[in-house]
Amino acid sequence: MSKYVVELFGIPRQLAGAREVELDLPAGVALSEAVAALGSKVPALVGRVIAEDGALIEPYALNLNGRAFVQSLEVRLKAGDHIVLMTRSAGG
Repeated sequence: MSKYVVELFGIPRQLAGAREVELDLPAGVALSEAVAALGSKVPALVGRVIAEDGALIEPYALNLNGRAFVQSLEVRLKAGDHIVLMTRSAGG
């Protein structure tokens, strides 16, 4: 198992009541699995930020390691990856 940190901004942070959420997942999981795990760990995000099917609801976006916005939830995570969840407008 690997630890992944999801940093939350804006409404996701308000709904979660936390700045960060830590997920314990197998190394190499798809980002979609991390989003599903986040929804399970923070149910308040489901229906507002994360759709019932595990997709992100517009206008939310994910950034990986502060470098690039992720276009596909099928991207595979590496141990220690840092995920940022925010609205697209907050990211510029």
